[in-house]
Amino acid sequence: MNTHTAIGLNTKENKMPNYLIEIGNNKSRRVRKLKIFSSCVDDAEREAKKTIKRGEHLLSISNNSFPFGEHKPVNNPH
Repeated sequence: MNTHTAIGLNTKENKMPNYLIEIGNNKSRRVRKLKIFSSCVDDAEREAKKTIKRGEHLLSISNNSFPFGEHKPVNNPH
């Protein structure tokens, strides 16, 4: 039995978020994109910083599991 199956990580309810990381290059002005599966934004940022090379910087971290427009906020009448 797979350890992920044993602790229930393969169910939809316990799915880890997918983060899109954008890394910019200071010299060429190019943007490199990474996809990281992580339990939270802090862990995704830590993993992204491990891949940053000399002359690069972290541009953005966005959660791809809940894209903009997919979920509508609830209007609070108060």
